[in-house]
Amino acid sequence: MMKVLGKLLLIMMALTLFVCAPSYVVFAAAVPLDSRIAVTVSGGYWVEGDVNVAVADRFSRFAESVLRRELRAAGFKKISASNLTRKQREMLDGGAASLARIQKVQYLFCGNITDNGADMNAFGTFTASVSMTMQIVSAASGEYVFDGMSAAKAAGGTREEATRKAVEKASSDIVSQITGGL
Repeated sequence: MMKVLGKLLLIMMALTLFVCAPSYVVFAAAVPLDSRIAVTVSGGYWVEGDVNVAVADRFSRFAESVLRRELRAAGFKKISASNLTRKQREMLDGGAASLARIQKVQYLFCGNITDNGADMNAFGTFTASVSMTMQIVSAASGEYVFDGMSAAKAAGGTREEATRKAVEKASSDIVSQITGGL
């Protein structure tokens, strides 16, 4: 009986690893390291009853900065230094591919970050959590070549410090997904 349970447990673990294996590995070669890219991150939304409430963009520019740094560390060299204007960000709702062409990049990294808040924990410090999604659009085809997400938690002495640490963790995880964990 124990042998059967042991085999069943091994099969379940193998299935879990297969089903839960990161899908981002498929996208690892989708964006060559020598591609011209641009990175943009906007704030997210949270739901209050039946209403979506926009979250302020407090950490969007910080997330962009961290993503650029992490992408450079991962080997990407041609990262657009220009930030997208508000008008260009609004265009993202309807045409990321055309926006990528306007920016003269081959791939546009479009991220969205949601700050889920920072609460005081039992140790007198703050714990923050953030969620980040990232889509990569090819300017040539207009198709998504990557779609990933990350959630991160971090502690800090202030709400801002905790949130910034969580943003850094989520950004690092997203870049790890993009590069296939290499």
